[in-house]
Amino acid sequence: MGRKEDLQIREYSLEILLPVFRGEEQSHTLLKAVLDKNDDWEPGRKAFLKKLTMGVLERKTELDYCLQQFLKQPVMRMKMPLRTILEIGAYQILYMDNVYDTKACDLCVELAKKKGFGQMTGLVNGVLRNLVRNKDGIVYPSKDKPADYLSVTYSVPKWMTELFLSQYDYDRVEKMLSHGLKDTNLCIHLLKSLSAGEKEEILSGFNTAGIEVKECSFLPDAYALTRPGEITALPGFAEGKWYVQDYSSQLLGFLTPVKEGDTVLDACAAPGGKSIYLADKLSGTGRVYSCDVSEKKTDIIKENVNRMHLSNVEVLVRDATADVNAADSDLFDELSDGGISDDDMPSVQRKADNTNAGSLAKADVVLCDVPCSGLGVIGRKPDLKYRLIEADLESLTKLQKSIVSAQVNALKTGGYFVYSTCTVNKQENEEMAAWIKENLPLEEVPFGNLPAELADSLVSPGQLQLLPGEHDCDGFYIALFTRL
Repeated sequence: MGRKEDLQIREYSLEILLPVFRGEEQSHTLLKAVLDKNDDWEPGRKAFLKKLTMGVLERKTELDYCLQQFLKQPVMRMKMPLRTILEIGAYQILYMDNVYDTKACDLCVELAKKKGFGQMTGLVNGVLRNLVRNKDGIVYPSKDKPADYLSVTYSVPKWMTELFLSQYDYDRVEKMLSHGLKDTNLCIHLLKSLSAGEKEEILSGFNTAGIEVKECSFLPDAYALTRPGEITALPGFAEGKWYVQDYSSQLLGFLTPVKEGDTVLDACAAPGGKSIYLADKLSGTGRVYSCDVSEKKTDIIKENVNRMHLSNVEVLVRDATADVNAADSDLFDELSDGGISDDDMPSVQRKADNTNAGSLAKADVVLCDVPCSGLGVIGRKPDLKYRLIEADLESLTKLQKSIVSAQVNALKTGGYFVYSTCTVNKQENEEMAAWIKENLPLEEVPFGNLPAELADSLVSPGQLQLLPGEHDCDGFYIALFTRL
C-alpha cells in the first residue's frame, strides 16, 4: 500500500471505532459496511483493517493504561477522537510487528492533523515515540491487586473483574479473560436430516478449500472451522445444509427435550439458530413459533429459516414481556392455528397472573434465551466491554423476570421450560433460577441426555454453566424446568 492508502485505512478504523466507543453502533456492522464499500481491496488490506480495528477494541483498556505512562493529563479526559488516534498508534506499536514503529507514529500524526488536531500533533508524536522507546519497560499492575492486574492485562473494565472475582476463584477468572483475547473458530451445525453422504461431501469441500475442520467431542453434527474466509461462499451454505452456531447454543437445542409433533415457543429467537436446531430436531413435524420483539430482528430470523428450507417454523413479531394469560388465550389459539399475521399481533403489557396460568395449555416446550449482559461472549463481541455498565445488570434481571413470568403462561402442564443466557453472571443465572422456582409454577428437572464431558459444568442436576476457555465455546447458562 502507498502512503495515501496507509493513511486511509487508519482513517477508516477511526471512523468505525468512534461510534462504537460512543455506544451508537456495533463494530461488526460498521466494519462490514466499509469492506462492502471497498470490495475491490486486496485481501491483505481488508485483513489489516479488521486486525487493527478489532485489536484496538479488544485491547482498549490496556492501551489507555500504557498511554497514561507518557501523559501528564488523564487519558480519560482527552477528546475521544484524539484519544482514539493515540490508541490506534499504540496498538500498532505494541501488537503489529509488520508495521514499523516510526510509520505508526508518522501516520497517526498525519491523521490527527487531518481530523482537526493540528495543534496537538506534537503531543501525538511525543507520546507515541516515548511509547516506542519505553514499551519494554512498562510496569503493569501487580498480581497483589488482582482486579487491577486482570483489568489491564486482559483489557476489561475493572468493575467486570471485580464482579467475576466475587463469584469465581482467581484461576477460573483469569482463564475466562485470557480466552476472550484468543482467536475463535467458527462453529457450525449440519442439519441432522442430511444423509451421511451429504455430510461427508460438505466436510470434504471444506478440506478442499483449505479449511481446517475439527469435530466437536460432545455434540452431534457440530464442527469448528479455522480461518473459513467468506462464509457465504462455503460449500453447502447457500443450499441451507448448515448454519453458524456456537457449541453452547447447539447444546441448548440438544438438551431441550422435544419429541416429534411438539409445539415449541422460542420467545427471544433472533437470529434464529435455536429455532432452526429444534425444528430440525422435530424432523419436519410439529411447530416452532420463532418470535422476537421487532421486524428488524424477525427479518433476520426469516432470512435464516428460509435459507434452511424449514416448513415447520413460523416467525412472528412478539414482545416477550407481553403476558399470555387466560384473558389472552385467543392469542395463543391463533398462533397454534398459524392464523395471525405480524400486523395483527397485539401488544399486551401486563404482569403475569400465575393464578390463571393453568388455563392456557398450548406449548409443549417454551424456550426463553433471554436478553442478558453477554459476559460470556465478550471475546467474540468486544463492543460489550464499552457498552455495558454495572448499573445495567439490575435492569436486565428485572427484564428477565418479566419475560419468564409472561412466557410460563404459554406452557402446558407437564411441559418443559428452558431458561438460558450467554453470561457467566450468577445474578442472571443461578439466582434467577432460584427466583423462578420460588415465584413461578415451575420445578427444576435434571437433564436427560447431558454429554459426559460436561458433567463438571453442572451447577445442579438441571442447571449447567459453561465458562469460556473450559470447553472451547462461549460462556453459557442453561436451566431446565417442568410446569407443575
